[in-house]
Amino acid sequence: MKLINENQTSAAAPNKTGTVIIGVGASAGGLEALYSLFGQPVPFNVSFIVIQHLSPHFKSITAELLASHCHRQVISIENNMPIEANSIYVLTERRKIEIQGGKLILSELEPNSINNSLDIFFNSLAADQGSKSMCIILSGGGSDGTFGAGSIKKAGGTVIVQDPVTTQFGTMPSSVIAAGYADSILAPELMIDEITNYLEHNNLMQQFTDNDEALLNEVLDLISKQSPLDFSNYKRPTIVRRIIRKMNQNNIRLLSDFIKLLKNNPSEIESLSKEFMISVTQFFRDPDAFLFLKEHVIPDIVASKEHDASIKIWVVGCASGEEAYSIAILIHEHLLEVKKSIEVKIFASDIDKEALAVASKGIYPETITRDISEERLSKYFYKEEGKYKIKEPIRNMLIIAQHDITKNPPYYKLDLISCRNLLIYLNPVLQKRILATLHYCLNPEGYLFLGPSESIGDLKRNFSDEDKKWKIYKNVKPATRLENGIY
Repeated sequence: MKLINENQTSAAAPNKTGTVIIGVGASAGGLEALYSLFGQPVPFNVSFIVIQHLSPHFKSITAELLASHCHRQVISIENNMPIEANSIYVLTERRKIEIQGGKLILSELEPNSINNSLDIFFNSLAADQGSKSMCIILSGGGSDGTFGAGSIKKAGGTVIVQDPVTTQFGTMPSSVIAAGYADSILAPELMIDEITNYLEHNNLMQQFTDNDEALLNEVLDLISKQSPLDFSNYKRPTIVRRIIRKMNQNNIRLLSDFIKLLKNNPSEIESLSKEFMISVTQFFRDPDAFLFLKEHVIPDIVASKEHDASIKIWVVGCASGEEAYSIAILIHEHLLEVKKSIEVKIFASDIDKEALAVASKGIYPETITRDISEERLSKYFYKEEGKYKIKEPIRNMLIIAQHDITKNPPYYKLDLISCRNLLIYLNPVLQKRILATLHYCLNPEGYLFLGPSESIGDLKRNFSDEDKKWKIYKNVKPATRLENGIY
């Protein structure tokens, strides 16, 4: 790894001003935490967007209170407001807030809707700022901010959470910690130092050069020797960003020193592996895509089956199982509607053991109420101690297994394969091999469901576009043979 000369600087964020934009979420008990946070000297070129849970028709005076407490300008957010450096922006009304192109966009929330303003903003921050996105979750009740923090983690950003011990209400930060998204868990008065250290280390780090390839491969070899995981064909920028994050957390600047740490601490190898496997999922993610499955794909599959036949589906990279269960629910609903009894097998696979453990239990937090209707919740879940557990008829459809699609034998004779947002992390050679494998595994007229940023590439001649926006394809020219993933 090359180090930037101490006198050099590098852009800290992808916006025109070079300003690092940090989203701050607070709810009950959050004002005191904000005082502690902004009571410390704040780094140059950092701006904060403060979002609190507010009651309808209530105008917050937090901006005025903070202005009298800290030594930088505090601004009440207005629609289409550009973000200036060295400022604190405060949402003073119960509105939906997003960031687009470095500007703050306000819109109305649905009346009587669940207040998930933090998730909305953090999701947009991840999309707008990518790996430079940062968020802070302070005192509050509920779990708003957890899903958005996951989006920031997936984008390669950083999540800082208030230590629940220091909060008046610890549910909100505890939810983020339980989900595994917290990079740092700190008292508010320690957070500015953490941000400063993070930015200083980031400015010292350059992208890995060709000279670092041997060291990078040594890191990946250490992982493969300790576990069944092989990340050698993952996209290099993804690997590099997450290695640098772990180096920053351990206050290490040289890749060679980081390798020494890994060799002496096997637990650090496991921790790094988890960084590579960060996945964000939810029930019925991209509702329009699942509506197309419900109205077109599943009816077509069911109609093609006799009563003694079976439906076989593979959800590749299923993470904690939400997508696989969503598909199972849609199939169950349709079979009831057409009064048909058919065996359903949904192979749900992933390389992440911890995520699979969640999928196997089928127990999810109360936040799923945002994604699932009350009718489906009552029909397909039990509510136990504030959480939701999937009912047996749906759980029994799933066959959950640890599986690495890059080297383990695949499942065959499938009616539908869902492989969403996995290929984007892999290099083109491995993408091509996996797509060829998936094609070979599909039945004639079987369906392939990819992520919105993925495509079938050279296999386009073998599939028809069923839904171009949501990347749902139908197998019209089945593969006849498979040789090392390429036919």
